[in-house]
Order: sequence, then C-alpha cells, then structure tokens
Amino acid sequence: MALPAGDLAQALATVDPGMLLDPEMIGPLAQVLANGPPLVDLVRDATRLLAEGEPVYSASRKLGVSERQLRNLFDRLVGVSPKQFARLQRVRLVLADAHRGDLAGLAARAGYYDQSHMTTEFCRLVGIPPGAYASGRRPSPTPCQAMT
Repeated sequence: MALPAGDLAQALATVDPGMLLDPEMIGPLAQVLANGPPLVDLVRDATRLLAEGEPVYSASRKLGVSERQLRNLFDRLVGVSPKQFARLQRVRLVLADAHRGDLAGLAARAGYYDQSHMTTEFCRLVGIPPGAYASGRRPSPTPCQAMT
C-alpha cells in the first residue's frame, strides 16, 4: 500500500543518507518511491485542501512537495496556479450563496479578510459586485480571456 505523499516525505526525512549507499536499502527505497501517490492523486488532495481554505504553502507541506512543484503540477494538470484555483473556489462559494444577502457573513465564510476584499476579487473575476450578481444584474457575455 502506498504512503500518502506527506507521510512518505516524513519517512524519508528520517533516513540516514549513508543507508542509501547500501545496495540492500536502494531496492526497497526505490520500490517505495515508485509506489508513491500518482500525480493526479496529489493534485486531487491539493484541490481538496485548497477548497477547504488551506493556504498554498501549508497544503504543499502537508503533501510533502515544494510550493514550486505544486505550482508546476497545477499548471500542467489543472491549467491554473494553486492560488488562482483557491481564488476561483472562493468566488464559487460567493456565486452559490450571494442570493442569501448576508455579504459580510458570506465573506467571512468564504475565507476573505472582509467584505471589501470579497467584492474586489469578485469584481475582478466576474465583472460585477456580488450584490449586483445576487439581484440578477449580470454582465453581458464576452469571450473568455486568459486569467492573470
């Protein structure tokens, strides 16, 4: 059974580097590394952590990869950076609950610093404030553009 990436990283941190010169150790270690989590599973675990509000640096630590590795995996497999993914997830929460009206409470539940932060980010991604969206005033459709 494969170890989760975080457990594997923790186990490898305790390995004496001198042991890696022992031919009897290299075979089992190579097998453990080969049976590590597939990249898709790693990204799936990262998306779950990020959707729960985990910061990118913390998610990468828990998964036993560097922030750079996580960013490269996301770019390759998801098409956006982990930070952009987390932003999109927060906006999705706002889209789902904006009609309920309590925008300050919604901002806190979605992980924004305050309502102003939520409104700024929502406007940047959607093109209108959350209140306008909730009242049905939607922006005119436009072709998709690359996100920066």
